[in-house]
Amino acid sequence: MAVERVEVGPYATHWSAILAGSFVAVGCWLFLFVLGGAIGALAREAAGVWTAIYTVVAPIVALFAGGLVASRSRWILGRADAALHALVVWGFTMVLGALLFSLLGLLVPSIALQRMTVPSGYAWAVAGSIFGAAVAAILGATIGLGRRVELGRREEAPREARP
Repeated sequence: MAVERVEVGPYATHWSAILAGSFVAVGCWLFLFVLGGAIGALAREAAGVWTAIYTVVAPIVALFAGGLVASRSRWILGRADAALHALVVWGFTMVLGALLFSLLGLLVPSIALQRMTVPSGYAWAVAGSIFGAAVAAILGATIGLGRRVELGRREEAPREARP
């Protein structure tokens, strides 16, 4: 049985891989966010510092996992293709995360919001975590490629010629 290879151009976007990576990233992000909130509730005296830490770390770890899943889900042949998929995963996850966290924000009563204090520099921490998440998604996708980059470029002998 002959296998036909179809050339699709320099970059082919695989939406199944992007959706898989995005859903893993959002699920991981939500888990880490709730876990960080629970730990922050236990440490009341250092809650502001802890909030800044898990606000930065949670999306970076989550999007690293999302980029890794996206690059492992489909046959992505190069680092540029992996970076493209990772950036689309990052953008799609940011939109999903913003929608999800805004919906969660609607559920928090306004009385609880009045008692919360936002640490100084929190906006910079959020901006840094968004940028760090993009870098982590690209890094995760590149690591997810593993040795497949070399295998994808190498010509292999037909099965009949192998010993």
